[in-house]
Amino acid sequence: MLPNSLAVILSVNLIMVFVIEIIKIAFFRGSLIEEDIAMLIQLYGSIIGIGLVILYCYGIEKRKLACMGIIRSSFFQQYMKGILVGGFLISVIVLIGELLGIFVFDKINQNLNIKIILLFFFGFLLQGFYEELVFRGFLMISIIKKSTIFVAVMINSLLFGLTHGFNDGIHVLGLLNLILFGIFESIYLLKNGNIWGVSAIHSMWNFMQGSIYGFNVSGMAQSQSLLTFKIKNCEIFSGGTFGLEGSLLTTIVLASGILIAALYKNRMHE
Repeated sequence: MLPNSLAVILSVNLIMVFVIEIIKIAFFRGSLIEEDIAMLIQLYGSIIGIGLVILYCYGIEKRKLACMGIIRSSFFQQYMKGILVGGFLISVIVLIGELLGIFVFDKINQNLNIKIILLFFFGFLLQGFYEELVFRGFLMISIIKKSTIFVAVMINSLLFGLTHGFNDGIHVLGLLNLILFGIFESIYLLKNGNIWGVSAIHSMWNFMQGSIYGFNVSGMAQSQSLLTFKIKNCEIFSGGTFGLEGSLLTTIVLASGILIAALYKNRMHE
């Protein structure tokens, strides 16, 4: 099952990259694309991946959508809860950094382009859903059917981290934090039994990082954010050019989140 699952993930991502590059060439004629536009194309390109994964699972493997965590009941409640959790986690990291003097609040952007921020908001909603659908809804559940929950959680989280291995500014701590994020998301999904909560956490985690607080998101930068911070030149705490996901503060917060989540019995055991 694992080789087949990996082949599907690799194929979907390759198709996405190919189509996104075609879009860039067709509409921008290969010229240098502004960072915001390039990032938005990548985010909205997630629609392609979502369609391909659902088509494969539903059409070829004959899985029910519920087997991927796509459940109609409690959608709004679970999604809103996830938004609060994602926003809370990233805000705690920023707050700790502010208290330690690693991040110093600079200003509120008075010339914020609301349209761009909204485009990023909905783009991050799509991206968060896509990545959770692939790694938790598809891969983790596929492995659980053939192995243990522990193995499924560790493998999908490791692969989730490794897929970001070529991002700008990536380093060992950043990779570790991505794996920890994957573990947290896996436990959260197992506890709640649907994909909506983890999708919202993922989306809000990224949106708050980039569009609200103005930090790089997995090495990707935005030109605008609601708030700006001056960052102390201390990579182990600031995360460097990779952003907050490369910070030791993030390691501590995610490890704490995993511990708290693990204290609760999840639905897969019930």
